[in-house]
Amino acid sequence: MLHQRLLQRFNIEEDELDNAFRKLPQLEEICFGPGFRYLPHTVKPITPELFSPLGREMLVEPGHYDGLNYHVGQFTAMMAAAHKTKKRLKVIRALDLPWKAFEQHLEVLAMMTADMRYCEHFAVKVSGTEALKGAEVQISSMIQNAPDLQTIELKFLTRVYERPVKAVELSRLFIYQVHWPNLKSLLLQGFSTSEVHLKEILAAHAASLQSLEISQINLKSYESKGKVHHSSWVKIILFLRESLNLHKMRFLDSLTNEGNENWRVREPVIAYDSGTPPVREDLTFKSRVERYVVEGGEFPLPWPTEIEDSRWRDLLLEFRPKLDETWEFHDDVSWFWPYE
Repeated sequence: MLHQRLLQRFNIEEDELDNAFRKLPQLEEICFGPGFRYLPHTVKPITPELFSPLGREMLVEPGHYDGLNYHVGQFTAMMAAAHKTKKRLKVIRALDLPWKAFEQHLEVLAMMTADMRYCEHFAVKVSGTEALKGAEVQISSMIQNAPDLQTIELKFLTRVYERPVKAVELSRLFIYQVHWPNLKSLLLQGFSTSEVHLKEILAAHAASLQSLEISQINLKSYESKGKVHHSSWVKIILFLRESLNLHKMRFLDSLTNEGNENWRVREPVIAYDSGTPPVREDLTFKSRVERYVVEGGEFPLPWPTEIEDSRWRDLLLEFRPKLDETWEFHDDVSWFWPYE
């Protein structure tokens, strides 16, 4: 059975696209963005069979030189065709779209928001300063109209040419009363929030959430009973273990607060000589923290959060795993301060 099709740099009239979508009675998924040609299950483009009635997924990779507005035109044309032909899309993935250009396609945004009630898996990535152009308001409306979401992936890339831009407020996307009873997987990247708000979002989905990825998140201070409190990643990590039942946990990139927790988290890449065994990934400090969230055991981080930065660094170094001294490896930099 045919499941995947890769559509590249297409130029097709609106009526023809509508007719083509009518020939796709089983279409449930539209994925738009770079890199789909490298998926192992993606077949090569076969123009005569592009609109096979057996097709359930449409993987679209825009041409690299077509221009941003052309990319949006491709995506909105497909979403409009899906709406006109009454497709009940369960999966929508929109990666690297210039969301500012959606201001020219407000009617399509309204269609997408209405059709989100069928969506189970939603992923979007907004790059650069366009994260500050109101895209979060549009995306918030979409996910609020999708009661059956099982997967939410929201990436707001907050660095442009290595320069940070203002992070998007998580509260602009996740309104307190919104709840997805079937949510199993959540990915958040490039947001600013408070410890209290992040805990409330996660606690609301404690019964269903199985997988969590957190990346480029800044925890803001918050006020409680007339006092200002620093948000703490240590307390967040303890909360994840005590209040959730996750099967998979991943921390990545920057985890910061307005106090002395200013960490960078990396996937382990450890060089070794030929014939020398590599350092096992599950021995890195990053993996110990993630494993604690999922499995429990000894808490891998020092508890105090109100001491000076230099002492925090000394404490954290004491908690790093001890590796076999006979192995050749670089220092474990899976969890570190950026000025180390």
